[in-house]
Amino acid sequence: GIVEWTKMILLLPLALVRVVLALTLLLVGALFAYPSLWGYQPGPDANLPAPLSCWRKALFFPMRVATRGVLFCLGFMYIRVKGHKAPATEAPLLLPNHVGFVEPLFLMCRFGVSHVAKADTKKTPLMGALATAALQVFVRRAADDQPTPGDGTVSARDAAAAIAARANNMGANGYPTLCLYPEATTGNGRCLINFK
Repeated sequence: GIVEWTKMILLLPLALVRVVLALTLLLVGALFAYPSLWGYQPGPDANLPAPLSCWRKALFFPMRVATRGVLFCLGFMYIRVKGHKAPATEAPLLLPNHVGFVEPLFLMCRFGVSHVAKADTKKTPLMGALATAALQVFVRRAADDQPTPGDGTVSARDAAAAIAARANNMGANGYPTLCLYPEATTGNGRCLINFK
């Protein structure tokens, strides 16, 4: 009715401000991500890129703060967390359910985890820089889509080896916990779909 239309008209400017602020915070995060990648050489092993040096890790913290700001703009004022995350040396993999685009943002800002993501994420403006700076494992999903040497991606066939290499080199080597969504896509949260 008329009350709903009135609310929409009155709150539309607020929604636009929140969208602009979220995009601005993504840009701020990317402004820290790009310098952290200057001169970074992932190394010859596509399955196990070199960990970030100390000054590069220092630039990761403002990226996490900017990501929390994006969540705030999206309406997540406070997110209650039960329990605590085990250190990467004890639990190198985190296996949450993937319902939407919010989980990766929250897990990055709260715990500083790295994700296994599709290779197209690396090409996404702003988010691609944040994902690369977080040492994500980028997987080319198509069976016939082979990575180019040095592009920082792994084939679907080699994804398990890349995940195992990261899981076996946690802790002392400076890699963050690796977050893996077993379903490899989003679902409705009511039931599990096939694991990939």
